[in-house]
Amino acid sequence: VKALSSSGRFDCVQNGGQYILEISIIADSDDRIGYRYDRNPTSGKLRKNIVGTENRRTISAEMRLIDSYSRDILIGPQIVKGYSEYDYVDSNSIRDLTFTNTHSVPQTILNFSLGQLDSIVGAHDDSSIVAYRNLARKVIDAMIIHSACLKKQQEEE
Repeated sequence: VKALSSSGRFDCVQNGGQYILEISIIADSDDRIGYRYDRNPTSGKLRKNIVGTENRRTISAEMRLIDSYSRDILIGPQIVKGYSEYDYVDSNSIRDLTFTNTHSVPQTILNFSLGQLDSIVGAHDDSSIVAYRNLARKVIDAMIIHSACLKKQQEEE
């Protein structure tokens, strides 16, 4: 609703609108897209295994744009996807979770990261806003394209 209103092309109303927009979230998934080599905590040497450090969250929705008077489906059902990429630290690695301060006392990274570093669960949750905004932008783009095509069609008639 916020994205529709701020687009400058649509007004959102409770009743009596020209169109009905139906959106259903059908999937919310994560794919690992970034890795780094793991290191031996005592020697610092590279190990042969890799550790995930970056994911892409994908939220998929099915959209329909319906003419509220004729009940004709103008757009859809169409699948729209919103993405968000995020980094995270390995919560199973002491090296990823701590550093030693100037007094040689271990400190947790998460308390000092100012939000850039988080566990995979926290980073996944933080990615919601960006993924949903991306999804909303794509829905609005589809509606703008539809209205431009409709306007062109009406001009040709």
